[in-house]
Amino acid sequence: MSKLKPDYYYDDISEIPLPMLKEQGIRAVICDLDNTLDCHETPTPSEKALAFLNDLRSFGFEVCIISNGKQPRVDRYVQGLGIPYIAKAGKPAKKSYLKALKAVKCKPKAAAFVGDQIFTDTWGANRLGITTILVEPIKSIENPFFYPKRFLEKILKANIKKSDLHV
Repeated sequence: MSKLKPDYYYDDISEIPLPMLKEQGIRAVICDLDNTLDCHETPTPSEKALAFLNDLRSFGFEVCIISNGKQPRVDRYVQGLGIPYIAKAGKPAKKSYLKALKAVKCKPKAAAFVGDQIFTDTWGANRLGITTILVEPIKSIENPFFYPKRFLEKILKANIKKSDLHV
């Protein structure tokens, strides 16, 4: 269970206390794209996602986006942001996280990963010792492939109290 438990758990990206991460020695924040920053259908960054990404940079964090999404979708989304990214990442494979760490020139202990899925985002980042931040998925309606995963995540989340993970 420990590799499936996030270090922090928030309703969405706007609740993440960036000053706290900075105080903990976090230098880089790696973000999942779909259902974390924006919905799958959102072709370009929303105002909320842009504000979060800009806040990360204004706090001095290095930023990288990694997504299991297809290359054209991720290319279009990040166009003009000046942020390194990895599409078709194959999360939870360790290699995708290692590529992201290399892109932000950071060791795992100085990085945080923000994502909406326990079995890809949290598990994958925890296996490397990256601080994990779980957020609720932006949109709960997904294709049938996600239903079993989301059901199991619901059971796991019932045992994770957000209040125990907040500082």
